[in-house]
Amino acid sequence: MLVKADDTTPTPLTPNSILLGEEQVMAWPMDPAGNVVRDGSRLNKVLLLRLDPTALNAQTAQRAADGVVAYSAICPHTATRWSVGSLTARFSNAHVTIHNTIRRLAPG
Repeated sequence: MLVKADDTTPTPLTPNSILLGEEQVMAWPMDPAGNVVRDGSRLNKVLLLRLDPTALNAQTAQRAADGVVAYSAICPHTATRWSVGSLTARFSNAHVTIHNTIRRLAPG
């Protein structure tokens, strides 16, 4: 179960919470047994993004929930966190798996 990282009242996210064309959502896992948000380590943070399901390659489409994909919010190359930015900024800064996926979907 995931909740928005900046939510003061943790509400479980659903695929409908992530909108196509909107900025990515940063989320924390939450233990459903005790509603404990697992935000004690930056390594737990997840980046959620909805992409056009028809534009996904077969492997990504199998792992997506109606176009919603989830990735670690920590860049594996530099161990730095992703920041929420515009679609244009995300497309131009693409450089790892998520970056390459987004770059392939970028218009133009």
